[in-house]
Amino acid sequence: AELRPPDPSRRSYGSDDIAEVGWNVPTVVLRYPGNIPGMIGHHWSSSIAMATPIAHKGSTAGAKAHAMTALDLLLNPALLEAAKQYFAEQTKETKWKSLIPVDQKP
Repeated sequence: AELRPPDPSRRSYGSDDIAEVGWNVPTVVLRYPGNIPGMIGHHWSSSIAMATPIAHKGSTAGAKAHAMTALDLLLNPALLEAAKQYFAEQTKETKWKSLIPVDQKP
């Protein structure tokens, strides 16, 4: 098969720390307009940009979406159960295991 270059519209230079969470419980990532498009994540320039009024508006809209999603899950047990079933189906053949030994001390 021919190796194609990555789609530039899907590039991301940041990292996240939800891997352990996302492999153990159903996880939702909501993205909202809280930063300058194309800005590098986890960079000092992103922190500065987040101090602007437009970023505050985007972050407020994102917080509302998070809260409404949580309410939907709390008020609709069938929706929560469907998420759990979907998660179980998606992860049934691949289980996450920490790379840190159980007896490892900090």
